[in-house]
Amino acid sequence: MGAGGQAGDPAPHAAPGSAATSAVGSAAPPGGVLRLRSPSPQPTATGPPGVATPSGPSALPIPTEPAELADPLAGPVPDAFVQRMLDGAQTSAPSALPAATKSAAVRAAKRVLVADLTGTGRDQFPGFWAEPTHSVWTRIRVQASTAQIAGSEPARVTVSLIWAGRPPTGDQVERRRTVITMGLTGNGWSPVSVS
Repeated sequence: MGAGGQAGDPAPHAAPGSAATSAVGSAAPPGGVLRLRSPSPQPTATGPPGVATPSGPSALPIPTEPAELADPLAGPVPDAFVQRMLDGAQTSAPSALPAATKSAAVRAAKRVLVADLTGTGRDQFPGFWAEPTHSVWTRIRVQASTAQIAGSEPARVTVSLIWAGRPPTGDQVERRRTVITMGLTGNGWSPVSVS
């Protein structure tokens, strides 16, 4: 007989649905018995550290996602959180704009955005749009904004707007980004480009 069995030992029967985790010997010799070990199932930790996860035959693993892959803006998100994300995403040097200048440029850029998307208020910026509005958006809401000096020209400011609105198709969209370059003129801030 092989190393794992004796004559007359009945062959073990595995319960339906159970799995053998290891075998003693690689294969049973002809006429021998292959002895199987089936230790009790061990719970596996699949959730974050310190969080109890269920175990046993009916337990499903709780998938976790590495923090660097998680989308912090998935699903409904408060505008204040979008603003914090935009503020944290600035990769260039901090804006050297005085607070009042930044605020005035952002207010003007918001008016440009609404005029660009809805057609309403375009008369405030004469000569900027060469063609009429093609699609009319509604329910425009700026969720976050920031501004910084555009290049080396202190009279030009780049304003980033994150906004939500409803296009003509009717499906509400969130967190769209538009960058508007504003130039300071004798009449205040005027649009230079919208992208």
